[in-house]
Amino acid sequence: YFLNKNITPKVTLGIIDDIVMDKISFKPFHNLNAIEYSPIKDYEPDFTSEQYLTLFKERMQSRIDFIEHLYNQDILPDEAKESIRDIIEKLA
Repeated sequence: YFLNKNITPKVTLGIIDDIVMDKISFKPFHNLNAIEYSPIKDYEPDFTSEQYLTLFKERMQSRIDFIEHLYNQDILPDEAKESIRDIIEKLA
């Protein structure tokens, strides 16, 4: 799902095909240089929506929470958390 919209198999396979055929393009994600996304018709993020940006920041925080609970061989470098925190701060 993207927000409340189902991502159909046709869309998914189209994206995979575009990647394989090197036909996919990427755009900067809002004002973040570290993240890019591929514009897909009917699935583009709404950067003008405070609700969308809040949801995005919450999801980034959930990734930090997950990383902090990893252990043993699954532990990621501190840079993983730092880069996600940096993204959240830039969207604040």
